[in-house]
Amino acid sequence: MAIWQIPFILALLGIVVLVGRFGPLELTALPLVMATTATISNVVYSFLRSKRGFSRLFSRDNLLGLLPGHLLLLLAIVVVPLTPVFVYLWTLLPIVTIAYDLLANAFSIKMRIRILILVITYCIIWTVLFFLVHQVIIAGRRELNETIVTVIIVVGGALFLAVAIYRHVQYGKKSESKE
Repeated sequence: MAIWQIPFILALLGIVVLVGRFGPLELTALPLVMATTATISNVVYSFLRSKRGFSRLFSRDNLLGLLPGHLLLLLAIVVVPLTPVFVYLWTLLPIVTIAYDLLANAFSIKMRIRILILVITYCIIWTVLFFLVHQVIIAGRRELNETIVTVIIVVGGALFLAVAIYRHVQYGKKSESKE
């Protein structure tokens, strides 16, 4: 994440908090504090990461740059509105994204184990994202056939995750052969 993106991310977070607190969902302080803490943690981690100079081994799979998209999804959750449970579920995204990045750069862990943990973490992140998108679409567009939307998201999500798992495994094989 570039330094210039931080003010925009914080502005988007401010919009989410305002809409979440005073919009149709009228969230209490706890889910908003959790979402704010998760977002600021991600921003601080990204800033420190850029200063420290982490490896770029998994740079194609670095998910830190997806924070603005995660925030837009959170905005959709509070606008639609969905229940506060979905805001709590959303707070997993920035936190697990940091965990994914830390694991990708944990060279003390054997490559096979690291790839396994990364695949599981990646699948958690994207499964939560697909689920939240599904909920926003269904809640926002009641006239859509829920079964068709569910099938499309499940099939699309499963294909996406299958390709991601394949890419992680292939990367692990290439890395092990270099060692």
